[in-house]
Amino acid sequence: MQIDPYYIKRLARGHPKRLAYTLWARAADLYSWLFFDEYQIPWKDLEGTLPRAPEADWLDTQVQPIQAAYLIWALQATDAMDGCVVEVGSWRGVTTCYLARSTNARVIAIDPFIGDANETNLRMFQSRTEGNPNVHLIRQPFGAAVRGWKHGAAKFVFVDAAHDYANVAHDLGLAHYITSAGGIIALHDTDDAAFPGCRRAVYERLDRFGLVAHIANLILLRVR
Repeated sequence: MQIDPYYIKRLARGHPKRLAYTLWARAADLYSWLFFDEYQIPWKDLEGTLPRAPEADWLDTQVQPIQAAYLIWALQATDAMDGCVVEVGSWRGVTTCYLARSTNARVIAIDPFIGDANETNLRMFQSRTEGNPNVHLIRQPFGAAVRGWKHGAAKFVFVDAAHDYANVAHDLGLAHYITSAGGIIALHDTDDAAFPGCRRAVYERLDRFGLVAHIANLILLRVR
């Protein structure tokens, strides 16, 4: 499993291990950018009827309506399974809310909300989700949350947190670890050249999953 980037950040800025890791992580993203076109993942539309996009405040989320419809489809496709729903990177709670409204399962929202700038995002998240009793916030990085995990297996995980190679590789590994066979993992911003490491991290691990769907900047993977 990949080293937890947030664990490394606990070390002093001048610590040799942190310096070496930072150098590696930046080199990994540069490499991902230089060879971005080589990490293309096949496009795959869903077969059958796609749900309507949910009602949402689209100005407060980077997830587009068509992508949201795919997320709702994935949630419905795992509805008969036991397990929780997990969102890694919740920001202002827009996606959290429409996922929670679309399932009776517990929705575990994982976001550390680190830094003064994120206090506003946290307040908006809390205000937006307070009417959804099945939402549970874990205010920790994903790695720390999984190390203390007490929520059973997940059936659907949406990863939309940090978008560099090191973090996406780490988060995808953890999502795989907590998700039951047959469950679905969705990842956002996988085709944006501004986040080349995101695409590469998924591309390098495709053989561990079944490709359910791939549209612009969203991939759905089935856990085998």
